[in-house]
Amino acid sequence: MAKAKLPPDKAEANSLITGGLGVGAFGVASATLLGAVCPVCVVAAPAMVGLGLYKRYKTRDLPPVE
Repeated sequence: MAKAKLPPDKAEANSLITGGLGVGAFGVASATLLGAVCPVCVVAAPAMVGLGLYKRYKTRDLPPVE
C-alpha cells in the first residue's frame, strides 16, 4: 500500500518547521561552542517555525494528494 503524498502547502510548512529547527540548532551549537550567537539565528529560527506552524494550521483540512 503506497503512502499518500502531502499537498504542496503542507510539504512547504514541514520544510519551514524543519529549517527553523535546523537554524535554531545551529544557533545553540554556536552559542555553546563559540559563546556567541548570530542575530539572524535569533530572529530566523522562531520566525520560520512560527510560519511553518501557521501554514500547517491553515492547511490542516486539506486531503492528501494521490
